[in-house]
Amino acid sequence: MTQSPQLDRNDQLQNLLEFWQEKLETSQENSDRQGETIALGNLGLVYLELEEYALAIEKLDQCRVIARGLPDRQIEQQAILALANSYYYQGHQQYFQQIPQVLAALQSWKRSLTFYREINYRQGEMQVLQALGIAYDGFYDRHKAIEYFQNSLAIAEELSDRPMQGRLLGDLSVPYLALENYDKAIEYADRSLAVARELKANSNELPATVLMEVARTEWLALSNLGNAYFLQKNYDRAAEYYEQMLAIALESQDSFGEMQALHNLGAVYLDREEYDKSADKFQQALALVNELNDPQQQAIGLVALGRVAKQRGNISEAIKYYQDSIKITESIRGILKVSENAASFANLWISDYEELINLLVSENYFQEAFNYVERARSRSFLDQLANARIDFRAGADAELIKRGEALEREIIRLRREDPFNEQLQALEQEYQDWLTELKIHSPETVALKSVDVASIAEIQERLDTDTTLAEYFVADERTLVFLLTKDSFKTVALDVRREKLSKEIHLFQDHSERDNLYPDTLQNLYDWLIAPLKSDFKTPKLSIVPHSILHYLPFAALTDGDRYLIEDYTLLNLPSASTLRFLPDKIISGTETILILGDPSVENQPSLPFSRESANEIADLFNTKALVGKEATESAVWSKATNAKILHIAAHGKFYSNNPLFSTIHLAPDEQAEDFQKDGQLEVHEVYNLKLIATNLVVLSACETTLGKLSQGDEVVGLNRAFIYAGTPTLIASLWQVDERATALLMRRFYTRLKAGMGKAEALRQAQMEMRTDYPHPDFWAAFVLTGDGGESSQQESG
Repeated sequence: MTQSPQLDRNDQLQNLLEFWQEKLETSQENSDRQGETIALGNLGLVYLELEEYALAIEKLDQCRVIARGLPDRQIEQQAILALANSYYYQGHQQYFQQIPQVLAALQSWKRSLTFYREINYRQGEMQVLQALGIAYDGFYDRHKAIEYFQNSLAIAEELSDRPMQGRLLGDLSVPYLALENYDKAIEYADRSLAVARELKANSNELPATVLMEVARTEWLALSNLGNAYFLQKNYDRAAEYYEQMLAIALESQDSFGEMQALHNLGAVYLDREEYDKSADKFQQALALVNELNDPQQQAIGLVALGRVAKQRGNISEAIKYYQDSIKITESIRGILKVSENAASFANLWISDYEELINLLVSENYFQEAFNYVERARSRSFLDQLANARIDFRAGADAELIKRGEALEREIIRLRREDPFNEQLQALEQEYQDWLTELKIHSPETVALKSVDVASIAEIQERLDTDTTLAEYFVADERTLVFLLTKDSFKTVALDVRREKLSKEIHLFQDHSERDNLYPDTLQNLYDWLIAPLKSDFKTPKLSIVPHSILHYLPFAALTDGDRYLIEDYTLLNLPSASTLRFLPDKIISGTETILILGDPSVENQPSLPFSRESANEIADLFNTKALVGKEATESAVWSKATNAKILHIAAHGKFYSNNPLFSTIHLAPDEQAEDFQKDGQLEVHEVYNLKLIATNLVVLSACETTLGKLSQGDEVVGLNRAFIYAGTPTLIASLWQVDERATALLMRRFYTRLKAGMGKAEALRQAQMEMRTDYPHPDFWAAFVLTGDGGESSQQESG
């Protein structure tokens, strides 16, 4: 029986592995370093052929490190080239598989780029820059995608690589389409099409593999031109290009291209209201997708058919299509173990949830709609809470850990010497990439699980009889509110859309109505978000689950022009209703009752004398000593917070929207600090590693500490959720920079009530209302928001 060529090749490669493994062991026994590098290099090349990229990288990196100490520089150069190729192909494997590991691919390609540049291999650099452009476009970072594509195109022109020039011109058209710069998108697509047809006219001079790429370039250019005209509602012109796409796909037997062309034609017919033709094209496209076994495209195809059914008035059929689509995307999301991967993937599908939720509400399926609202929001954070705390460094590759430690030292050095150095932000981004890479490659990651959202019955079981939970869902056309009490459930549709809310909240954030104690913006927001629900708010406590732009809204300050909401209700915020299951119900004795840090000595930051005075007063209240000035160090948080029932930090804070994991609380540094836990900057990525096992309450009496970067999937990357993940059930933090004297007074009044036995949320409410005597405008008292459990404080045990 004759083996297939593929089997024969695999046997040969396995034999080569055994051969070079023996050579490696012999070289190591004989201390033959050159022989060892040759064996490791060849093992890496064999693994590269076998597409076992992680093993190839491991062997080639070992080869590179050893070769660096040898006189023959050629071995090192060859190892670096092979290593760069391995990272490049690993990135492709991760990105272009059925379930893309997008962040993992980015890490691989960035490592590949570093190595290609080290040996000045321009061809490889060009290819990996293109790959990074594709990835960043998929991440919605259109400007960064354009930058990578332009850099890649410059190298293609330098190398006179005409086929690559054509492809990159087409690639550049895609982000310009997304940015709605249609003239630019059409310009690049036209140039790409011209190059492809020029090369096609001279096809007898090109190898078959290049011809296939040329056909793909022509197809992409036609697709981009069709999309540009479609988005401008020029459906006849769009259909013309899509038909040409279809012809090329059929000619080249490109099933994926055929599917995409059919899908695009279906979209044209749908917008033309030719529903039979639209459904036919979408069904043909879906049949091809099923043959390709591509789950993401299946989900897209089902949503398309759902839109047709909706336009035909077949709402039940539309709901079924959307539900089937979301079932597929959620199964994919469940496989993506790393939270950043899962969150970025979920962002792609959030509009489908919104469509389905609106359809369910239109048919009075309110409980089902609420279930999908919970499934649409903060799922990665919910999974983080549900999983046991994981040390991703445990069992991680030693070289990977060393790279992270080296980055830490370099960042700390630059911060100390020149905090405004332009290189600092790039290094912080590199460290963020390293954190993701650490999770991706950690052996602990496989144990992570995705959890289901809570049912209405489970949520009601956790509500007390004095609480109403109001969960908002902000959509393009309206806002939905789901109201739950211990024994009731109701859905209310509010006639206010996302754009209108966003505009009004941004107006309030300008703080331009200081002369008006009841600002018009807060009255408008009250009229839209509270007034229609007032008759349903029959309990003294309100748990608010904000959504989208509402995360930045101080609900306590909403007013009817006569009273603020805080005057009638005790308020708290929750990331989602399902998080109620995972907020720790604890009062765990600690050896220290309260840990207070105030007015840390920080270079280039003004002192906070009122915060220092307030910290000392709070310490007196609890019969302890506050850590102030040089004693208010970050290392004190790491060493003492684990045993503190309450953690109070009065310091400057800063939210960085471009790099939210580096949003920080400025504490005093240790002398000559060489790691992040001692450098005085307590950052979001560090807070996730705190172990607040005894902590019942964290108070951040600092600037804008509750802010975070908001994703389309309602994931908020910031200090707020990081502290809850670290173990505290309750966090109090601010939405904007508050007057220091007013904050100090608010904190004294809050802790006096807390010490007297009042619940956390009620103590904050009473303190805020009393503040109005001295500082009547909400700018001074409404910034602080309680997130999490608003019930009894840990102090109520001891009185």
